Amino acid sequence: MKSRFAVFSVIFALFSVFFVACSNAEPKDVAISFYKAMANGDEKGAVKLIHIEDESKRDEYEGKIALTAGLVKDKVTKKGGIKDIEVTEEKIEGDKAEITLKVSYNESDKTETRKVKLVRVNGTWMIGDSK
Repeated sequence: MKSRFAVFSVIFALFSVFFVACSNAEPKDVAISFYKAMANGDEKGAVKLIHIEDESKRDEYEGKIALTAGLVKDKVTKKGGIKDIEVTEEKIEGDKAEITLKVSYNESDKTETRKVKLVRVNGTWMIGDSK
């Protein structure tokens, strides 16, 4: 049963990342999809949502995201997976946004707060902090 849930979670995360990457999604949707991709260890899906200003550093970013996604997936798995992700605050100023997420887990009474910074690039919201 748990393996079916895990497979469904990965498929849902991939679909979410594809949907967000191919649409004119709101900042909160991108932030949630990014966190879900990281929680499922989907580094490729997470990288698609990140604005990499200097393409010569893409490999460096991908390596860091792969390592981080693995750590986040392990942490989330130990807590029984994500139960809910709630947007508690959304600040949008021009082409910059900061989204605050409250994440709850299936096997933990504690919640975590995550702040995600985004930037709009050519009309598309992406994870990143423009200078």
